Amino acid sequence: MRINPFLVLTLTLSIAACGSKSDDDDNDSGFEDNTDADGTGSDGGTDDGGTDGGADDGGDDSSDPMTAALYGSIVNENGAAMTAADVKLCTALQCKTAEPDGEGNFEFVDIEGATFALEVKGEASDSATIMTFIELPSETVRTIETPIVVPTFKSTNALGSTTTIEVDGGLNISANSNYELPFGTEVEESLKGVKMDADTAGLPLDGIEGEVVGLWYLGTWDTKIDPGWSFTIDGLTVSEMEDVAAGDSLTVLTGDYFGVSWVNEGTATVGEGGEVTSDAGTGISNLSTLILIKE
Repeated sequence: MRINPFLVLTLTLSIAACGSKSDDDDNDSGFEDNTDADGTGSDGGTDDGGTDGGADDGGDDSSDPMTAALYGSIVNENGAAMTAADVKLCTALQCKTAEPDGEGNFEFVDIEGATFALEVKGEASDSATIMTFIELPSETVRTIETPIVVPTFKSTNALGSTTTIEVDGGLNISANSNYELPFGTEVEESLKGVKMDADTAGLPLDGIEGEVVGLWYLGTWDTKIDPGWSFTIDGLTVSEMEDVAAGDSLTVLTGDYFGVSWVNEGTATVGEGGEVTSDAGTGISNLSTLILIKE
C-alpha cells in the first residue's frame, strides 16, 4: 500500500503539541518587563501607553498601547501555588512562554491581540496538560481572577490493550483496540484522564455558551483520533444533575489545540440515573480538554 507523504506530514503536525509551534522566549517579548511589584503592568492596565500616566513627550516608554496583556495564577490540586510549570499562549503558528513566580503568578505583556490557546503543564511527569482558549483583542488588559488548578492524571491505560477504557470520574471511552499513533510521532501510547469540578477548576471558557456539566483533561496530550471514539459516563454527580434531567441532550466539545478552537463533536443523552451516552456519530477526536454543556 502506498503512503501519501502529505497525509503523514499532516497527521504528524496535528499530534504535535506546543513543540510544533515556534516558541518565542526572547526577553524583548515582554514576559518579565514592565511589571510592578504588585503584579500589574507598568501602565496599570490603562491604555494611555505611558509608565508615568501617559505623557507623550518622547520619554522612555516601553509599553505599546496597541498591544494586549494577560495576567493569571496557577495552583496545584491541593490549592498551593504552583511555582514550576510551563505556561504557554499560542496561536496556530507561534507560542509565547512564561514561568510562574514564587506565588504562582504568570503574565504575558506587550503581545499582539488574537485568540490564543492557553496551555499549562506542571513539572511532574503525571501532570495533566490543561488547555483552553483566550480571546484577547488588542488594547486589552485581562486578569484571570480565579487561580487555574493544574491537576495530575488519575488514570492511565495503554492504548490497544482493550476496547473500553475506564477513565477517572466514570468516563468510559470505546477506544479502537487496533489504534496506532501516526507514523513519525513520539508520544506515549496511553489514554490518561482526570475529572475536574467545573465550578472550582478556574478554567476560563471563552467561546462556550451554556452550563458546563462535565469537564475532563485527557491525554496523551492532543492526540488526534479519527474517527472519534464514542463514550459513556456512569453517572453525573448530584451537583451536575441540578442543571440537567433525564432525556436532556448535552453538547460535547473538545479542544483543538492546533486549530485554536473548540470542536463540536456532537451530542450525548442523559439517562434516567444520570448516566450519559454519546449519540450516534458523536465521538472524542481530541485527547485534550473534554467538556459537556447544557445549552
